[in-house]
Amino acid sequence: MSEPGVYPHPVSTPVVGKARLSGDATEASLTVKAQWDNEWNEKDDSSASIKFSESCDKVVTPPPAAANPKATVTADCDGDVAVKLENGAEATRDAAFTVTGTDGFTKTATVTAGKDTTITVPARNAARITVTEAGQKAPIFDAKPATAKDCVAPGEPTGSIKMTCDALIFQVENPKDGKTVTVTLTPNKGDAQTLVVKPGETRTATFKAVEGLTVTPRADGLDDVTDLWPPREELGSGNRHPSSVVT
Repeated sequence: MSEPGVYPHPVSTPVVGKARLSGDATEASLTVKAQWDNEWNEKDDSSASIKFSESCDKVVTPPPAAANPKATVTADCDGDVAVKLENGAEATRDAAFTVTGTDGFTKTATVTAGKDTTITVPARNAARITVTEAGQKAPIFDAKPATAKDCVAPGEPTGSIKMTCDALIFQVENPKDGKTVTVTLTPNKGDAQTLVVKPGETRTATFKAVEGLTVTPRADGLDDVTDLWPPREELGSGNRHPSSVVT
């Protein structure tokens, strides 16, 4: 209601108002009596009412679904990297991860709310790792993984050679804390032999002694095959069958 003698509403402008009703209201009404700036008053009030056909409960719009992604990147002593991907329990959608390493390494994973999974990146692809999630603008992780700490170097295998009048015998002994090594022994006469020696194992290869026998070793899992046998060590297997090792 306006103060007497004040006419705040132009004739051409609609008058808009708001009213707050209780939640259990089923109808509303409005009564209007106007006075014009020429001091003419309407004799009768104008009234109207409306009944509510639906509930007046507050409409709540839920927030958009969102993941809660997390990545934990851990290198082991061999250089391989474990990328643990998690989606928080409060997430309202699955997390769609992509893990990228060097030299073309790429893997994807979908993780539901409250769950996790791990992707292993081989050492050869782990110079730099990037982890992204479909709903995030920036990478979750994008860096060179930290080097593993407190690593203990594996035990080194040892080699020995035994000579008899009839044979040349190569032996490889691998300690329990070692790594698997594969040794291939190739003679200049006869077939090559391969020894796969796991940690805690000892393996031998025997070659029949013949005139002019030489054996060339090659090892996978060792930086240098001379860690097992010295280069070009002359080995006499009796006066009748001289033999040698060539590296």
